Amino acid sequence: MRIAYARREEMTEIDNVHGGASSILFKRLFENDDFQTPWRFIHAAIIPPGGGIGHHRHNNCEEIFVTVDNAAQFTHNGRTARIVGGAAVPLRQGESHAI
Repeated sequence: MRIAYARREEMTEIDNVHGGASSILFKRLFENDDFQTPWRFIHAAIIPPGGGIGHHRHNNCEEIFVTVDNAAQFTHNGRTARIVGGAAVPLRQGESHAI
């Protein structure tokens, strides 16, 4: 199946992701074995105000962060910017990032 839902009631609360502040709600939507594409994973997260995902990098894949609503501070290779809902931030393999 190629449709996945990020329903809040099906998400798991996890703390301090990559050393980030507070907890987030998280759900794995797809892993690379689920369908044949170059994507290694597709995850969904709800990050509450004051929460976040700590500074980290992926040395074996690229990543795209997509914000659906609200604003967030996003750090990319040491530079922090405010992004608003509806933004997409592509990250190349090996680049560091946090939100």
